[in-house]
Amino acid sequence: MKCIDVIIDHLFYIYRASLEFAFYHDYWLTSLTLVLCKPGKPAYDVTKAYHPISLLNMIGKLLSTLVTTDLSFLAETHSMLPPGQFRERPGCNTTDTMHMVASKIKDAWRAGKVATALFLDVQGAFPNTVKAQLIHNMRACGVSLNYTNLIESMLTNKKTHLKFDDYMSPPLSIDNGTTQGCPLSMILYAFYNVLLINTTRHKNETTIGFVDDCLYLVITDSFPEAHSMVKDMMERQDGGFTWSISHNSPFELSKLALMNFLHSHRDTAPPDLILSRTNTDGTTTNQSIDTVPTFKYLGIIFDSQLHWSAHHHKVTTNATWWSLQIAHLSRISSSMPPRRLRQLYNTIAVPAFTYAALPAAPSASAQ
Repeated sequence: MKCIDVIIDHLFYIYRASLEFAFYHDYWLTSLTLVLCKPGKPAYDVTKAYHPISLLNMIGKLLSTLVTTDLSFLAETHSMLPPGQFRERPGCNTTDTMHMVASKIKDAWRAGKVATALFLDVQGAFPNTVKAQLIHNMRACGVSLNYTNLIESMLTNKKTHLKFDDYMSPPLSIDNGTTQGCPLSMILYAFYNVLLINTTRHKNETTIGFVDDCLYLVITDSFPEAHSMVKDMMERQDGGFTWSISHNSPFELSKLALMNFLHSHRDTAPPDLILSRTNTDGTTTNQSIDTVPTFKYLGIIFDSQLHWSAHHHKVTTNATWWSLQIAHLSRISSSMPPRRLRQLYNTIAVPAFTYAALPAAPSASAQ
């Protein structure tokens, strides 16, 4: 920002030309990918034990930020994204998602109905994104050619260098996917899974998407009927499995979870759900989906009766741990200055343990 007065005029003409001619410089297409070990893993001979972080060219990244801001505005103004999409939309955050799910379940209970949710897990959401399918989805949603052509240019001929400690690889071509860490990646994936969010057919079916974390929620009269509806949402012609194949986004079946929201202990639920997935080679894979009493979705622990006791325990534990860490830092011989400790506590500790931990509403007597 210190040199903004010097470069702003140059950037203006560069970015205007990029948008007008859908041109993205080759130098901006090359990134540096740092491969970091995830802490606490039992072994580091599998790829899931590592976390890659892409470092992008800042001139190109700034252009991506500008395009993201405009795309988000256009998507909201012209209703390009479905209502169930809760990521990269102004005023739609994790707490809003939680409140919407809880509200629908409680409305079902008041009406004497039951609710069942299937939590979906998409493998490698960003690396598996197919460029042609993404551009098709964006054009179908009404995004202008100026932007779709520019984004197509941004995703073509990408290269990266992998860096492990002191080792730097030669440039590697990236044929698929968006760059996780790019400002555009979230809004692009919001367009990419539009068809997954739009798999609902009936008013008692709801699909909620938050990047690659999605859930199917059905409201009906009985749990057997709810399980049948969830199964149909996954297996029908335009359902979840169809989207998974056409968008190169396989679900990790072993991580799928089913939750039956029980209004009382008298409610009984049917056995675990069995899904049948048709593979690309024509074979069928059957998978039994476990029914779980609690499930962590978007960092929030849901339980089948919406008591939130498990999540409350998690928040209390996190708050205690973080407070102890700050107290420990204040007691060491060369402790941090109080001003720095306060800054560390407010910027790191407080957001960590207050995430999705809203205070309870005041009671009528208190008012």
